[in-house]
Amino acid sequence: MDNVTFTLRREILGVAGLMGAGRTELMKVLYGALPRSSGSVTLDGREVVTRSPQDGLANGIVYISEDRKRDGLVLGMSVKENMSLTALRYFSRAGGSLKHKDEQQAVSDFIRLFNVKTPSMEQAIGLLSGGNQQRSPSPAG
Repeated sequence: MDNVTFTLRREILGVAGLMGAGRTELMKVLYGALPRSSGSVTLDGREVVTRSPQDGLANGIVYISEDRKRDGLVLGMSVKENMSLTALRYFSRAGGSLKHKDEQQAVSDFIRLFNVKTPSMEQAIGLLSGGNQQRSPSPAG
């Protein structure tokens, strides 16, 4: 892919295109899941370097996989674990223990916000319907 430029002002970017056109690769480069061969990304007036998905997340860049079962979900883990996996730093105390109340509140808010139908946040995400899996915010990369 060559000479890609776009400017967004407090917007969400979605990219569409034919298979093989580079849309997935472009998004993975922006997120940090693939290396960038050249060019730059500027966010809020400053250059952003994304060498890893952690860098992308730290800069507010999120990648939502087109293949949730391969890249987007950990099917054997619970809804709660999947939804909080990329945000563990917000629920961690010094020493590594988790603030479980904060984690549960955030996941409960996500379930309500995205209208995920689940009997419990402890339910294995792989047991949810495909539509509910798609609506579940989750790690990707």
